Amino acid sequence: MANYVVTGAGGSIGSQLCAKLVSQNVEGIVLVSLTESGLYNVERKLRAIRSKTKITGVLGSVCDLDLMIDVCEGADVVIHAAAHKHVPICEANPLAAIENNVRGTIKAAQAAEIARVGQFLLISTDKAVHPKSVMGATKRVAEMFVAGEISDTIFTTVRFGNVLDSAGSVLPLWREQITKGGPITLTDERCERYFMSIPQACELILGALRMRRPGTFVFDMGKPRKMVDLAKQLIHDSGKDCEIKITGLRPGEKLTEELYADSDLDRTSHPEIFEVRGWARSTQIVLLPDLLSASKCNKPKLAVELLMEMTC
Repeated sequence: MANYVVTGAGGSIGSQLCAKLVSQNVEGIVLVSLTESGLYNVERKLRAIRSKTKITGVLGSVCDLDLMIDVCEGADVVIHAAAHKHVPICEANPLAAIENNVRGTIKAAQAAEIARVGQFLLISTDKAVHPKSVMGATKRVAEMFVAGEISDTIFTTVRFGNVLDSAGSVLPLWREQITKGGPITLTDERCERYFMSIPQACELILGALRMRRPGTFVFDMGKPRKMVDLAKQLIHDSGKDCEIKITGLRPGEKLTEELYADSDLDRTSHPEIFEVRGWARSTQIVLLPDLLSASKCNKPKLAVELLMEMTC
């Protein structure tokens, strides 16, 4: 049996992953969360599962290297799910996004190497492909860093689209708007996204882990769905008559997302998991020290310029 560390354990995907691991009676799991409420909720949920798994909750930031080294000691696998993911909020707070999504990934990966963890898995997003947003660009840089790590630790990245009913996603918002009688707010009728459920995402993450291969992997998410069709279906299922109000694209948003770019996909042993040929390496990683310095020195304009230069 293996010992796991899950960062962002209080989030939608992190907490579901922890529940699956505990239900499989893994030897031990360390839950790392930046928020007290998130840690409390996931610990309470996991302790209600009949399991022999040792559960340890750690309140702290993935940017704390000493803390991360401590929690990684004795671990076999680190699943790095911690991230700021809300596109408009990251646009308005770029330094916070860079610190958490970039520096946090670097510190977590370095801690895994120092602690001689067998495998490190980064959870990324389709917004990292040809990124237009700060959030997508920070995840792209995180991918680039992980792809460049060469050590005894296996570094794996998984990339997928929108997760239905995850915290901050559109479905809970739309349900709330329908309950209030509408209108449902939609940025653009042409918008389309890849979707999968939280259980699907977790199953495929664990499937990628079981392959024990370095690389960047994407999941078969089918065809992207038009957001307007999803909104109409939700209204129909509710039995109510709600207006759909078009509000316009928000800063950093795109009409469509991509799961991979400028490369081909290779099949793997898993029928729903494909490897992005060439990983996510980039020569622009040389600008990483400048990006981190600009962020640390509280220079948001310079930091965003460097971030976009690295990922253009």
